[in-house]
Amino acid sequence: MSTTTRLTTPALVAAVAALSVAAIPATAAQAKVKKLVHIDRCASIYADKPITQQRAETSELAMNCLINRARAAEGVPPLKLETKYAPNGGGIYQTPLWKSATNHAQESVATKFWRLDNGQVSHLNPGDQVPSDPQQFQALVNQRINERILGAGYCAGGHSWTDAENTYSASGMNQPFPPTPRGAVGWWLSDPPHHATLMRRDLTEHRIGIVPGSAFPGTEYPPAGTFVEDLGTCS
Repeated sequence: MSTTTRLTTPALVAAVAALSVAAIPATAAQAKVKKLVHIDRCASIYADKPITQQRAETSELAMNCLINRARAAEGVPPLKLETKYAPNGGGIYQTPLWKSATNHAQESVATKFWRLDNGQVSHLNPGDQVPSDPQQFQALVNQRINERILGAGYCAGGHSWTDAENTYSASGMNQPFPPTPRGAVGWWLSDPPHHATLMRRDLTEHRIGIVPGSAFPGTEYPPAGTFVEDLGTCS
């Protein structure tokens, strides 16, 4: 598998504005104000809210914050959220890593083929037969991860690439790792193979597909959520 700035009081803001309005153009003044605003995406209002109660983009930003906070604690450089830019300069949210992760999460919830007794199965495709030989099983897992990520267009035109994937699905809030951004990242950090993937220095960017619903068969307790993180490096 395989940061808040205190704003001044309203009275002081008004005084500063009155003194500065003639000297600073409106656009420049607005730009300075924007620089003072910082949203802590690791805050509980984002990180501990079930994914069914906030936009997937918000949940992904919370997970990105939590993951990079954990990487910083271990002296590992932060992961970037993969961003693709259109010719007009507008950022495109649906990047290759996002597509591969989201498509896999959606398909997993739709087919519910994951197994509680074997987490590696979550990296296969629905309908895949699980090889009895561990080496063949791992080879198939690696093959499927590569196929999904590269098939979504990752590193198209690049010279070399590295990729990896983390998965998590949960139902209900009464458990140590509920279907929240903090719950998913917390589980990955608690599990040695997933923790190792999160801390890899050779992986520089990622995206996280987040879909309501469980990827496991059987009873589903709301809220439920499935998370797929696809990571990579392209050069």
